[in-house]
Amino acid sequence: LTHGDHNKASTGDHLYHGFLQELKDKNIINNTVIIFFSDHGQRFGPTRYTYNGMIESRTPYVFLVFPPW
Repeated sequence: LTHGDHNKASTGDHLYHGFLQELKDKNIINNTVIIFFSDHGQRFGPTRYTYNGMIESRTPYVFLVFPPW
């Protein structure tokens, strides 16, 4: 979503919200592990050439949501 433009990250918000809302409405979310991940950080642009940008490009993002078992 954000290749080349950080502002594009929000374009997926309604899709993610709809997906999570459907899982909640159907009571699927209570027995499901949800994993969001990215393959890398920013690959292009001035941020990439900073220290944080170089670290981020080698560090994938992982976000886990577990049901309350």
